[in-house]
Parts: sequence; C-alpha cells; structure tokens
Amino acid sequence: MSGWEQWKNGFFQKYLHWKTRPARLKRHLERNTPKLITNLDNLTEKKEQITVVALQLEMNLYQDILAFVDKMALMVHKSTEKGADLIVFPEDNLLQLLGLLPGITGEQQGQAVDHFLSRTGEDLSITDILGFIGPIISKASLFIFAELAKRFQVYLMAGSGMLPGADGKIYNIAYLFGPDGELLGQQKKAHLLPLERGWGLASGDELLVVSTGIGRLAFPVCMDATYFETFRILANQGAEIVMIPIANPDAEYNYWTALRGIWSRVQESRVFGIKSAMVGELFGFKFTGQAGIYAPFQLTAGSTGIITEAATFDREELVVAELNLKELRELRVDDDCNLVIWEELFPRIYREK
Repeated sequence: MSGWEQWKNGFFQKYLHWKTRPARLKRHLERNTPKLITNLDNLTEKKEQITVVALQLEMNLYQDILAFVDKMALMVHKSTEKGADLIVFPEDNLLQLLGLLPGITGEQQGQAVDHFLSRTGEDLSITDILGFIGPIISKASLFIFAELAKRFQVYLMAGSGMLPGADGKIYNIAYLFGPDGELLGQQKKAHLLPLERGWGLASGDELLVVSTGIGRLAFPVCMDATYFETFRILANQGAEIVMIPIANPDAEYNYWTALRGIWSRVQESRVFGIKSAMVGELFGFKFTGQAGIYAPFQLTAGSTGIITEAATFDREELVVAELNLKELRELRVDDDCNLVIWEELFPRIYREK
C-alpha cells in the first residue's frame, strides 16, 4: 500500500470523522447559537411578500470546524435580525472546510494546494483530494445548514462546494434547505469554468425548481447565469426567484462585465434574481464580486432592474430587500413567449450545432 493510501485509510480519516460528528456539532450549536427567531408562518402559509438576504462573504480556510459553524450561525443570525425569510450563501462556501486538511492554511494562500500535494509523495490531482475530504465536508455541511435552517426557521441556500456526487464524480454542488431543516434540493453546476474542467470536475445536466411557501425557487451556480437558456428553462418550469451563488476569481473587478450575468437574465426571463458573492483570496486566486438583488425593470424604481446591491466588491456585506411575488405574478401573466415554436425549433438547433 502506498504512503497516500496508508494516510488516506488510516488514523487521520477516522480523526476527521470524529471531529465533524453531528453530535459534537449539535452540542456546539445548542450552547453557542442565539435563541430561535420565531418565523413559523414560513412553515404553514404561502407568502406573497418576503424578505431576502444575499451574503457577500469573505473567504477563509477553517482548520476548526466549530469556527466555521460559528461564522455560518453568525451570518444567519444577522440575516434573521433583518427579517429574512430566505438567506443565500455564495459559491465555494463549503470549500472553506478544506482547511481541515493538514498543510492547507491561510498563510500559504498561493502555494497551499501544490504544497499539500507534494507532501504526499504521490501523483495526485485536486479531484483525488476532493474525493477524500469531500464526503466529510458534505456530511458535516448538510448537518450544519439543516440545523441552522431549523433553528432560525428560514429557507437557506447554503452555497456550494466541490463535492462527490452519488456516482463518485466531483461536482460543484449547491444545497437548499427549508425552515424545518429538510433538504429541499441540490443543484450541480452545469457550466464549468475552464479551470474547473482542468481540475477534473464533472458538470451537471439538470436544472431544478423547488416549490416552497415563499414561491418557486431555483439556484443554478455562477457561470450558469452567463447563458440565456439557463434562466429561460427555469422560468418555463415556473421559477419565480432564481439565486446565483458566485465566486469569481477575477483580480480586477469590472462592474459592467459582472452585470452581464444575472441582471440580463432577470430582464429576459421575468424572475427575481439574488446574487451572493464570495470575496477575498484563496490558493492564489483573488475573488471579487458584488452581491445584489434584482427584478424586472417594471418592478424597480427608475426602471433600473436593480433593487439593491452591495456597496463594495471585495468586502463582507449583507444585502437585504423585500420581494413582492404578487406583483411579479401579475407581470408574468402577459408573457408573450411562443413555447410551441421553442419546442419545435430549439432541439433541432442544438442538435445541428
């Protein structure tokens, strides 16, 4: 057995499972999380006006999972103090738990992954590492965010992580929880960055819409918002609120380049859009972004299509807005798309391409 296999199957893997066990995480939450904020109408009534929060979160590597729990609980608590019915975390939020691996630290930002891989003495890829640590991160994250959604009685989109799917392939997967702690759905990123493909990630092939007490929700991931078809498919499935978690590794932020995504898609598809953003530095990448909440231009002051946006593109912020689903539904009554023509022409167009 190689050194990597001995390490992978030995004490350290058992240690990680022990450190991230649900009983330990639950005890910590019960001791340190603020009191529940009662929001029971989310569980029992359909709401036509809701408060949503898009988080602009600073990237960190958490060597202590309890510190990660505390940070996530703090952001949920701050959001519920603003009256949040729905809270949206950014892309790569769960990737912050890579800090559980030895040799990957915040002080080694630019060289951490290469340094860690070289220490194993094996010819390993990033997906090998994600395949090892991914099940541990996935199990812990699902428990943490289910508990937070239930304790604060909110809908919670936990952001995404590069994690193994049921087929063993590594996907960029986002998760949505209901206010009773139920996992309502998981969405695999369908359009990967060249960087992600180079790492060996697999792309998803399905777009999910979830019916909830606060409308029909969808949560494609980052680059999925670059393409018109993504939002139009979701809108045709009845999506009313589309969340986009992003983590753009662009050192130089350009507002107009960034706006090409969710703002355009919202105007084309007549949905509400919520963009959460990861900012900061990790593994030599500088993440920039600007969280925001968007609506069709007919429903915004000055017909801008923008309800609210973060004041910065590189600092942690909490962005809050109210969405009126009744107004959106009335606007969409006169949607003039000819689905008969779409169904006839689009499949042939894409096959020919």
